[in-house]
Amino acid sequence: MNRIIENLQKTMSSFETLKIYAINTFAFLSTLSTIDAVFKIGLVVASIAYTVVRTWLLIKDNRTRDNNNDNANKDK
Repeated sequence: MNRIIENLQKTMSSFETLKIYAINTFAFLSTLSTIDAVFKIGLVVASIAYTVVRTWLLIKDNRTRDNNNDNANKDK
C-alpha cells in the first residue's frame, strides 16, 4: 500500500511539474507575440519616418537645383 501511495505522489509531483512547465511555456510564447507586435509597430514607424525624411530631402534638393538654375539663367 505504501508503494502505491509513493508512486501516486511521484506521479502527482510529475503532473504538477508538467503544469508549471506548460504555464511557463504559455507565458513565454505570449511574451514573444507581444515583442513581435512591438517590433512590427517599430518597423512601420521607422519606415514612415524614413520615407518622410527622404521625401523632404528630395524636395529640398529639387528646390535648391531650381534656384541654382534660375540664378544661372539670370546671369546669362
